[in-house]
Amino acid sequence: MSNLYTLRESEFYAWQASQLGSSERMDDVLAGLLWAIARLADDFPLVPDTEKLRVAESTRFLHDDGTPLRVRIWFVVASENEVDLLAIEAEPS
Repeated sequence: MSNLYTLRESEFYAWQASQLGSSERMDDVLAGLLWAIARLADDFPLVPDTEKLRVAESTRFLHDDGTPLRVRIWFVVASENEVDLLAIEAEPS
């Protein structure tokens, strides 16, 4: 069974997240990804050629302006109960 992880935002992650803007759909997608990371962080696969880096990726969704997007969050499991959120991006897909 997975632990419940505390999510810690790096300054870079917080800055990137602030640049995404806010909409109901984006907020829902982020909430879902963060929920999954907080509960299942160790289930996400490692990024190839790294020792700790993991990435969570949303399914494709339509932003308010009709652009299809995908959100990715890069993170590391820092301890048995903490995850460091390192970066986030929303890319057209």
